[in-house]
Amino acid sequence: MNSNRRDFLRNTALALSSGAASTFMPQLGAAANLLSAQGKAFGNYKALVCLYLAGGSDTWNFLVPRDATTAGSAYDLYRAARGGVYNASTNTAGLALDFNALVPISPVGQPANSYGLYPYMTNYAFTPQGGSPTTQNGMATLFNQGRIAILPNIGTLVEPMTKAQYQANSKRRPPQLYSHNDQETLWGLTSCSSSSAAYGWGGEVAARVDDGNQLTTLAPCISLSGSNRFQVGPGVFPYQMSTNGAAGLSNYAGTTNAGDQRNARLQQLLDDTNYAHPFQKEYRDIMRRSLDLSVTISAALGNSNGSGNVVTPYQQTAANNTAAAVTYNYNGTNFTASNSLLDQLRMVARMIKISHASSGAGIGHERQIYYVRLGGFDTHDNQMSEGNQPRLMARINQAVAWFYQAMLDLGYQNDVTLFTMSEFARTLNSNGNGSDHAWGGVQFVVGGAVQGGRLIGTMPTVTLNGTQSLDRGQFIPTTASDQYAASLAQWFGVPAIDLPTVFPNLGNFSAPTLPLF
Repeated sequence: MNSNRRDFLRNTALALSSGAASTFMPQLGAAANLLSAQGKAFGNYKALVCLYLAGGSDTWNFLVPRDATTAGSAYDLYRAARGGVYNASTNTAGLALDFNALVPISPVGQPANSYGLYPYMTNYAFTPQGGSPTTQNGMATLFNQGRIAILPNIGTLVEPMTKAQYQANSKRRPPQLYSHNDQETLWGLTSCSSSSAAYGWGGEVAARVDDGNQLTTLAPCISLSGSNRFQVGPGVFPYQMSTNGAAGLSNYAGTTNAGDQRNARLQQLLDDTNYAHPFQKEYRDIMRRSLDLSVTISAALGNSNGSGNVVTPYQQTAANNTAAAVTYNYNGTNFTASNSLLDQLRMVARMIKISHASSGAGIGHERQIYYVRLGGFDTHDNQMSEGNQPRLMARINQAVAWFYQAMLDLGYQNDVTLFTMSEFARTLNSNGNGSDHAWGGVQFVVGGAVQGGRLIGTMPTVTLNGTQSLDRGQFIPTTASDQYAASLAQWFGVPAIDLPTVFPNLGNFSAPTLPLF
């Protein structure tokens, strides 16, 4: 290998390690994506969007019983378990929400307004640039319209387990129950028995159903939040993007003479047909495919006809896809919620639009799995202060409501399902300033195909040391994350007969799937 080629490979590696193309080279997985031939073509489009709530979300404040405030009522037990209603002046250790602040919902089969969502899960006014305030649907409205299903007391399980069996240690438990890293990994893997399982269930599922994807260099799994185990499967590695679009090489052409010179030399090296070693040839081919893919996606997103934009009432302008600020009131003080989650979901919406066969953008995918992430849920301290749980809930409400509206505007609402995961919920009782790691919690699923307006699973009595909770209010799940994942996978196109192969522990549960769709 001559010195120019050696320098090219060495300098490219240095550029990668220094971050010049840190989000670009995960696209090297495109070579493996081309080898995946076990997929299936369907003739229609579906997308799953995983919203990961990082840190262990205190979802026992997301869904709250709202039957009555009288002694012994479900709400009274919740309030007592959480140390009373939080008040910045008189009860800073309390973790409960005020009964009257909850946003009422009426699940199918339950009394009217018998549950409440977090106060910010409501409709809100949104003011476009230069426009008038308009009222937008929040998550409570979407739930009551049948577009959101909520799953109470769900978590990682190897097999069903009662409290007595947990205490007797007579059933197998997922490893490292209260560990952030382990539980996040287990939620995303095909097996909750061990964090060393080879594949994430998103990647495994995508590999089985992506044969109808036309642009084979674009992986069926796309991440807006970096690398993750969930999207890695046999022959599948996630394509990583930013909220600004496709990743490319930095400082190559378009800005300086030096950049033009680098680009010219790069093209010479890519056009060279004299590489003798197979690794050199494959490296060159992967680099070329990755660059071509970046150009294809960037052109589709940035088309001057606006075909890569997603226009909804939530945006300031269609041209730059930016959102106007939304103001919320917390304990009498207004705050404005910046929203990285909304930025991620906006790019997901744009990618779904250009990936759909009807877009004419040359991508033509049938099956895609997206990954977005919102952090900050490890609320050991100051959980109830404005900058923590309240702001996080406001971001979720705005971003999820925006995303569903965007899918509705595109006519894709029945083809796209958003679902949440988080490593665990949190203790009901306070540590004096926040909550600690627990186990079972609440997740939700959003989409036009969802059998919404329902609680899917069993809502436990929200109390300390109850029939399914331990002394600090750590709940032993009654619904398994595997059942949840299998239900999403089946909707996505994995045949029921194949589900036990993808999820080897599924046979431990009497109902392998849930009535989500």
